[in-house]
Amino acid sequence: MATAGKITTTLVISFADPSASADYHLSAEIDSRPTGFNKGVTSFIFGDSPAFLVYYSSGVSITLESSTGNVSPCGTAQVEVVEFLQFANTREASLGKPPSGGVTFESMGGGGSPTVIGTKVFLSTPDVAVIKATYYSTAHGYRLSGVSQPGGITELPVLVYIEGTTPT
Repeated sequence: MATAGKITTTLVISFADPSASADYHLSAEIDSRPTGFNKGVTSFIFGDSPAFLVYYSSGVSITLESSTGNVSPCGTAQVEVVEFLQFANTREASLGKPPSGGVTFESMGGGGSPTVIGTKVFLSTPDVAVIKATYYSTAHGYRLSGVSQPGGITELPVLVYIEGTTPT
């Protein structure tokens, strides 16, 4: 004969202040802008000095190193970014680059009124939505130069290593 017993479970719900968490960003890409440092060129031959863009959030310090050649700064630019944020029954999405000013939003279906903290975009409640975000981001330009063709080599990939350091 079975005796009556108790069965229990627990649930922990965590809350966080999104403005209190560190939101650091670091990314890089070849400058493919038609009016950019490479004038739209994205394929390079020996003797070229291609430029690339590095995006990082405030508080991040970077160092760069390449497997061959030399890397030097070549200026900064405010780059317009247009992207579509997807909310898959969630309330949070991320911008692809750190904004350097305001972000404008246009609903492509659902969404409500988003708010931005760093690169994070928040809705007031979870939703299935697509929102077009338009903003400017500061691009730090760097140029790779001095890559020479080794004998017998027709193609040479060059690795550029970018390390970001954040405050402790």
